[in-house]
Order: sequence, then C-alpha cells, then structure tokens
Amino acid sequence: IREDEIAAEVMGVPLARYKLFAFSLGAFFAGVAGGLWAHLVTAITPTTFSLPLAFNLVVMLVVGGRGSITGAITGAVLIGVLSELLRPIEMKTQAYGLTQLITAVLLIIILIRKPDGIFGYRELRLKISERRG
Repeated sequence: IREDEIAAEVMGVPLARYKLFAFSLGAFFAGVAGGLWAHLVTAITPTTFSLPLAFNLVVMLVVGGRGSITGAITGAVLIGVLSELLRPIEMKTQAYGLTQLITAVLLIIILIRKPDGIFGYRELRLKISERRG
C-alpha cells in the first residue's frame, strides 16, 4: 500500500481496512506510550512538549530515513547519543543552544548528501546461515 495504492487496490487489497488498522495500531501504541510517559513524569503540562522536543523528533526521523523502521531507530539513537555527549560541553562552556546548532548543521549536511536519510527506504537485514547436518 505504501509504495503504490492504485496497484494494491487493483490486486484486491482492501485499502480502507488496512489503513484503518494501521491508524488504530499507531494510535494504540501512542496511547500506551503517553500513559507510560505520564506515569514516569507524574504530571503532564503543555510546557512538557516544547518546540525543541518536536524539532528533535522530526530530526531523528529525517536523519535515519523516513521510509524505514531501522532508519528511524538509527536516527533516534544517533541524535540522542549526540545530544547527551554534547550536554556536558554545553554546560561547561555555558554555550547554551550548542546542541541544537550542531544538530541543525548535521541535519543540513545529511539532507544535502543523502536526501532520503541514512537508510532511506531500506531495512537492515541480518543474514542467518543455516547449518545442514
């Protein structure tokens, strides 16, 4: 369905059913994640979700690759680790905003070099060899 809706529909795939299922599944996991987040922080306020947080979430997705789960996970790990590594430097030099600046520069470089992200639309596949006895 993602690659070509018309071709999927011609082949007899019930688009509405699968789209509704995907939306419902995503909403379910978003609800579970929200419940876990609320339990962790014990209070949810509008200031909890700020512009820098939204920016980081979008950057994680774009850096890794919008078309693959592996890319999204890679982008999240890369940006998360980068932010945590730069935080002590930011505090020591009192150059607040350095993390966001470096993240933005990294995003621009990746968008110029690889517009689809690190993984693009590819998934990481592990080769598992079978032993024949």
